[in-house]
Amino acid sequence: MIENEADYLRYLEQKGVGSQDRVASSQKSYVSYLNSVSKSMNKPISSEWIKTEEDIEQIIRTIERQGERKSKTIANYKTALKHYLHFSNALQGI
Repeated sequence: MIENEADYLRYLEQKGVGSQDRVASSQKSYVSYLNSVSKSMNKPISSEWIKTEEDIEQIIRTIERQGERKSKTIANYKTALKHYLHFSNALQGI
């Protein structure tokens, strides 16, 4: 689950994420990545949980320790999480 998922998608679109996509939607992929992170961590993606870059690093370290994901997938998770953090900060006026 992703808090404010529809708004997150609009944010990605406004920022031009995936504007050059020809095969798949980066925006929808980021939502998929965040849903995977949420499932792996058994916790919904929210602005209460993801407040800082350090929060993201801690999440990534936990997922890496699980040993179930390839490094490219983990990098995609990190990118999606960073976009979520920026989106969340924009909503809060930070």
